[in-house]
Formats: sequence, structure tokens, C-alpha cells
Amino acid sequence: MYHTLAQAEEKLARFADGGACDVRAAINDALEQLANIEAWRCLRRIVRLTVEHDVLPLPQNIDALLRVSVSGKPSHVFGTDYQFLQNGPGDLDSELNADGVGFSDYGAGHCTMFDIVPDDPAVPVMFAGSQSDVAKAATIHGLDASGQSTTLTVPLRKWAGSPGVADFDPAAVTGVRLKQIDGVVLPSGLRGYATLYGSGASAVRFLAKYHPDVIVPEFRRYRVNWTVDSTEPVSVLAEVRLRFLPLVAATDIVPFDSLAAVQFMMQAVKEINAGNLQAGMAFQTLAVARLEERESAQTTAQGIKVENVLHDLSMGAATGLATYNL
Repeated sequence: MYHTLAQAEEKLARFADGGACDVRAAINDALEQLANIEAWRCLRRIVRLTVEHDVLPLPQNIDALLRVSVSGKPSHVFGTDYQFLQNGPGDLDSELNADGVGFSDYGAGHCTMFDIVPDDPAVPVMFAGSQSDVAKAATIHGLDASGQSTTLTVPLRKWAGSPGVADFDPAAVTGVRLKQIDGVVLPSGLRGYATLYGSGASAVRFLAKYHPDVIVPEFRRYRVNWTVDSTEPVSVLAEVRLRFLPLVAATDIVPFDSLAAVQFMMQAVKEINAGNLQAGMAFQTLAVARLEERESAQTTAQGIKVENVLHDLSMGAATGLATYNL
């Protein structure tokens, strides 16, 4: 059974030093550790994406593509080495090379979902999702229009009209125009999401939406390995792995359906932080075992599980092992 953050705080408070420390922070620490131990099935989702350009950015809460079907047919997800294989397609941006297939990982660590258009340098403009965040400031590192490294302090604005409607006048926006953003540092203590736009000479473009508790945000991107016609978007069915993001609102849902596993992980983190590694690892083992039991029960309920061993373990699929869970 799944629980909200408020329910988890009530039930697990006594395991966070008897409630003396920040219960929410203790729960989030335990959830993050637990999420990174294994590729849990409860952190996978089936989603449908639309590809219109040669780069596919993932939102902040999605960590990776696992499997894809392009235009109704199964395709491939390759690792970052795809364009460097001796018998591979080579540089897909070169006009000398033919199209590839599927997607290749461009890696995580991108500080925005979308880049600023190179020939339209833009002033970064950030909006606050909560009124209490207005006037707080983010730090943005990048290159200005002349290619010089620069660091900007960008205050958070309030939305004009209803939230989500950035109906401001681009001509009234002044500041240093950037042609590239290399890093974003959000202010601590945000109460709501922050949204970044680039106000260029020709258009205002959405760049990213940021979780309030992730100070140094990152996004993963994929290279689309075939030539994309922007007038004919391609439908992609994908299995994705979710990235754990801290729970903030009382109604946020704990991603694991076993509070016992979260409890054991909270105890593990507490013991490890106190230097009791043996006790901490014992609690961690209990947490993992409890979740594995839940995963096993869910897999059994799904019926027969089919694995394509001939493909998944072949050399042809080997380059995708970094992002494809076997």
C-alpha cells in the first residue's frame, strides 16, 4: 500500500531520533539511498513521447530510457559510446554518415532541458512557483554572446497573470544575453518549483523547470539517431526509470509501497552516520529484502515474464548496457 509523505512522517517519526530531528529530511535521505541500490520495478513507468528534434531531453524526474518502440516497432537505446564504435555510424551530425537507429545516451549532467538557440542569445529569466520565493535569486554560469565565461545572479519573478503564463514583454527584459548555459544553482529554501526561460531577440523559449529541493539540477538527454523531420513528429513508446526527487508537499506519494523498507533504511542511515557500519548494513539488508519481496509479489501477479536473451545479451546490444537494464 502506498502512503503520502504526511502519513509516512506520522508513522516513521519515532525512527528519526524519536522525532527530534527533521523527520521529512530523514525520510528523503532514506528514500534516496533506497532508490539508488537497485533498479526497482516500482520506479519504472511506461510513457509515450513525441520526437520533433534530433535531441530528446528528459524531464527532471526521469533518469533514463530503458526500452523504446519507435513508430510502433521495437528499437534500441545505446550508451554514450555508440558514435565512437569502430564499426558504428560515427558522428551522426556529419553529413557524410548515414542515419543510425534508436537513441544514444548524451549523458546526465545537463543543467537545462533545452539549450539556448545558438544564433539567438537570450537573457535568462526565472519564475517562482510560490509567492514566498519571489526576489530570491539563482546563480547561472555560462557564455555570453561574445563567448566569454560569465556568472549571473538571476532573481525569481512572479508569474504575470495565472501561474504558468509568462506573458511578459521580452523587449522590457534587460540583462546579459547568454548563448550557452553551463550551470544552474538554485537558492536554498524554495517553497515551489522554479521555471527558467530564455528571452531572445526573436522569441521567448522554455529552458527548464526545477524541483525546489535540488540545488544543483541535472537532466539527461538522448541523441535521436535518425534524421528527424520537424513537420512529421514521431511517436515513441518508452519504458523509463524514474529519478528520485525529494518529497516536498504533504500529499506527495512515497514511491515505495512498503513503509517497513523505508523504516529499515532510515535506521540504516542513522547507524552508518554514527559510525556503526555493521549495524547500518544489517538494517540496509532488511530494507532491500523487504522491497525485493514486494517486487517478487508484483512480478508474480503480472504473469509470465518473457526475456529476449538472444537479443539482450548479444554483442549488438552491448553498447546499450549503460542505460538498458537486462
